[in-house]
Amino acid sequence: MRPNIVWVTLESLRADHAPTGRAGDGSMPNLERVAGSAAGRRFDRCFSHAHWTPASSTSILTGTAVSSHRVGYDDAIDVNTVPDGLQTVPEILGDAGYATAGFTTNWYVGAAGLARGFDRFESVTKDELATVRGGSAFADYLVDSGHLGPRSSLDVPYHVRNCLKDWYQTRELGKWIGRQANDGTPFFGYVHVNNVHQPYRPPKALLREHLAGSEFSVAEVLAASNRYSDEIWDHIADADTVDERDLRKTLAAYDAEVRYADQLVGNVFDAVSTLEETVLVVTADHGELFGELGAFEHNLALHDALVNVPLVVHGLDLERVSSDALVQHGDVMRTLLETVGVETGQFQGYDLRDEEREYVLCERGPRPSDLAKLRDRNPEFDASRYHWPAVACLRSADWKLVRSDDRTELFRLPNERTDVSDEHPERVRRMERDLKALRPTERFESGDRAEIDDAMENHLRDMGYIE
Repeated sequence: MRPNIVWVTLESLRADHAPTGRAGDGSMPNLERVAGSAAGRRFDRCFSHAHWTPASSTSILTGTAVSSHRVGYDDAIDVNTVPDGLQTVPEILGDAGYATAGFTTNWYVGAAGLARGFDRFESVTKDELATVRGGSAFADYLVDSGHLGPRSSLDVPYHVRNCLKDWYQTRELGKWIGRQANDGTPFFGYVHVNNVHQPYRPPKALLREHLAGSEFSVAEVLAASNRYSDEIWDHIADADTVDERDLRKTLAAYDAEVRYADQLVGNVFDAVSTLEETVLVVTADHGELFGELGAFEHNLALHDALVNVPLVVHGLDLERVSSDALVQHGDVMRTLLETVGVETGQFQGYDLRDEEREYVLCERGPRPSDLAKLRDRNPEFDASRYHWPAVACLRSADWKLVRSDDRTELFRLPNERTDVSDEHPERVRRMERDLKALRPTERFESGDRAEIDDAMENHLRDMGYIE
């Protein structure tokens, strides 16, 4: 029997804020519940292919490296759609007889062409929820709001603006799974949960709970978080603009968002845990920077805080794979498709059941527009802090090589601030050779530019991509 597949991508969740490894600290109890179940496995060294959603999500849903598919590679705002020469996972599985459905609250996932092949695809924004369908969903949301903790229903306007979208999409996924389970056709369900993306505006009840015993109030944390979102590029341009106390408040809002995302993971797990032959994958498209290398949000650098993401797999036999093995999303998806028995020649990842990685590869395209943005804010900005041409990162268990046309850097992990390339020239030469061998030579013809209407522009502005 071919397995059902459910894939949950959580937005902007760095691995060290999702402690499924080690003992866990209770910040994501549902993710720990999935990992700790009899069929669950967690992997502490999973790495995204890229630093932001269009690029990393396309790698997940095509199994190819960023420099191959080039979606979200060449520009930080205007992105290409998936090239015609690439098949998406829902297309592949649909051809194999799978029912498929995708749900997202991040506009880029659909606009990048990743809706292609889904029998049903829903991309919901705040504007779309101001409809009859949204009103009906909100009524259900209030009935179900007990999972947000006491007094949640008193924050109705706040919830409408910021929390309903992702709750709605995960609920729709759960309802769809229930219908498909009764139908008997194997299915692939995909959901991109966007709430952890800045601006961080978590359910107030969860934020109150998170702040219990803290010196900060809910109001001042939310005010600081909103200021942070408005001033991210100012902070990168001039680190002296960062108030450490406000940054601590912002991190509190971020962690409360993580806790809300975990509630939604629990809802999805409840929908699949009783089904036979069903694989659940929970991961993140990328992490988030809070001052590492002087950067914030998910910009510019390929630091581990940005590319090391949580990964929990339930229902797939990966017992032989160590929890600290190096893993990338393309590996997981290829392994799933190999299990299904479909053609995976397009995939550039590894089958985890019989292959091991020495390195992971992360890539980011050129960012001259970001440099111009920073110099507009601060003419004295030190551009040498980052790579501005296209950059590739090759990471082993202990070493990290970061290379662009500007320069090559080598870091002895976990230190990602001190370049030790001069002390280890032979290792640099070896890793440069390995990087050249590992980077795929196939470049797919770029797709069309994603079209942006007014609602989508508002969505991107709210997330900080458009000023």
